[in-house]
Amino acid sequence: MILVTGGTGFLGSHLLETLVRSGKEVRAVYRGKILNYVDLEIAKDVDWMQGDILDVVFIEKAMAGVDQVFHCAGLVSYNPADNARMHAVNVDGTANIVNACIANNACKLVYVSSVAAIGRNASGEMKNESCQWEEGHHNTAYGVTKHEAEMEVWRGIGEGLKAVIVNPSLLLGHSRGWEDESARLIKNVYEGFPWYTKGETGFVNVKDVAKAMVELMERNIRSERFILNGENWSYRRLFETINHYFGKDTKLKYAAPWMGSAIIHIEKLRSKRKNRKPWITRDLAKVANFKVYYDNSKIKQFLPGFEFTSIDKTIEETCSAYLKFISEKEGKEKSKVSLSH
Repeated sequence: MILVTGGTGFLGSHLLETLVRSGKEVRAVYRGKILNYVDLEIAKDVDWMQGDILDVVFIEKAMAGVDQVFHCAGLVSYNPADNARMHAVNVDGTANIVNACIANNACKLVYVSSVAAIGRNASGEMKNESCQWEEGHHNTAYGVTKHEAEMEVWRGIGEGLKAVIVNPSLLLGHSRGWEDESARLIKNVYEGFPWYTKGETGFVNVKDVAKAMVELMERNIRSERFILNGENWSYRRLFETINHYFGKDTKLKYAAPWMGSAIIHIEKLRSKRKNRKPWITRDLAKVANFKVYYDNSKIKQFLPGFEFTSIDKTIEETCSAYLKFISEKEGKEKSKVSLSH
């Protein structure tokens, strides 16, 4: 039996699809709604358990009969208001999973960390798995929690746990509903968001991450850490490519670092008016102006023949899926209007 935490999230839902389609017996834990991301055909073949990874007793029950664990659950936020909750979920929740896996001697763990856990210290540097974490103002609160969560996994490895850590870069891909956090970047560009920063970073197709995780679980690989990064792109190139595949000619404007405070303030007011979380915060602005690149050679060395989908193709497929969703949504709304008359 395979246990997946965070199975209702963006990456977790793609992982569930990969596992179910390959005929695996899968159990997934969830806190709220199951079907935000998960396809109905996939969901019916999953053993669902509702609970919280912060509940030790629940985790013990979920681990019954399990020999493989994919720990995808986590909170991603650049909003300071979420810091306490983020630390609890990302660090304490991971500690609970690690302890449960240690108690189950036959269990192997694949933990989903982030490139944010590798840390940032000098803009323009190339990061690989051997880079050591350095405390500093360049790191975000999210990155700190993922680093501390990794330390929990390494603690488990020191106690005999079979485990692998993956560090995906920024995930791209299509989402089931598009009314969620994973689609926010694509949606904002579609709706005409005009600003770009000087930042550059890594991007990866979410399906490639799911595929790599499964291969790492099935092979005799343990006590290793892998960066999962498709390509390193600038944010400007990313936004220009998204606009291209949407058929839009939005004129992008450079948001200089000194403009950050004003843009953050405007976005804060706009988010209050629309009763939603702000899209741009100080931590996010910090990340968006940083240039950091990620080396993906190690995963290719350990998984010969593994190839990442190009980011251009990933964006093309994602934009096409989003346009189809918009078209179907508009069609349903027109049908409702015609039926009401």
